[in-house]
Formats: sequence, structure tokens, C-alpha cells
Amino acid sequence: MALFQNGIDVSRYQGNINWGRVAAAGKQFAIVRVGSGNSGGLYVDPYFLQNVNGAKAAGLRVGAYYYTYARTRAAVANELTTFLNVMDGLQLEYPVFVDVEDSSLTSLGRAELTSLVQYAMDILYQRNLHAFFCCLDCSHIATRSSSDNNYIKFITHVLDLLYNLITIRRFLTRQ
Repeated sequence: MALFQNGIDVSRYQGNINWGRVAAAGKQFAIVRVGSGNSGGLYVDPYFLQNVNGAKAAGLRVGAYYYTYARTRAAVANELTTFLNVMDGLQLEYPVFVDVEDSSLTSLGRAELTSLVQYAMDILYQRNLHAFFCCLDCSHIATRSSSDNNYIKFITHVLDLLYNLITIRRFLTRQ
């Protein structure tokens, strides 16, 4: 496996995807949105299983993410109960990302948001899934111990780099 791989993240907003074309374009992995919340509550992305199966059939490695609005541990547990049921039995080669991009979450404060992200990641680890988080401004996330701090900073920088590369690729392919 190459040190750097080229991939995409997808959700219902891309509609039906021609995964053969995605693979032919050189993509090696896909991070597929399992779900999110909205004013109507939680929803599972209607294209999730179709995208996972399509990406795998085209030879891509697959991971997942969910966009969270959770502001309490109970809300985190509720989200993960819903999304883990959908992912049950899937073999994911890439992590499940807790996507904490929503700016409303910053009002929780660094300690509380960090605690919620760690709680979500702990649940994912307990299910034997690799877990990471992604955020636009990761200064609102801290680590529990200073021994983890450098590792989390490294992972954060890698995720930011990957996010930026994916965003740049999307922009360039639209030109």
C-alpha cells in the first residue's frame, strides 16, 4: 500500500455514483457517510449501503463517517446505536470518523466537546472499529492526557491534510 492514497468522501448529495469511473479515475478509498441528524431527528444516509457495496465492488477501501450534532452523552449513544446497527457486519478497511464540523458544537467548550468525542470513539473501539474524528477547526478538541497529545495533534494534522486534499481534488474536478 502506498504511503499516500487518493480518495473521496460521499453522501446522499452525490446521488448514484458510478464506482467504476471513480476507480478508473485513480481513487483508492471512499469514506461514506452513514448518517446525520436534522430537524426531523437522526437519519441514515439512504445511499450508505449502496455506496459501501459499490465502492468495494470497484476495489476501493472503505471507511465511514457520521456528522454529529450530539451535545450530550445520551445523544452520542443514541446516534451511535442507530449508525452502528446499519454498519453491523460490514468490513471497513478505514476508520469510522466522528465528524464534529458543526460550528454549534464549539459553544460546548473544549473540555465538554473533547469528552463527547472521546466517548463516541470509545464506543466505536468497543465495537472493534477504528475511530477518528474530523473537524474544520480542531482547536476546540483537546486530549485527555499529555502523552496522547502529540499523537492526536499528528492525527489531526493528517486528517486536516486529507480533508484539504479531498476538497482541492473536488474543486479541480469541477473546473
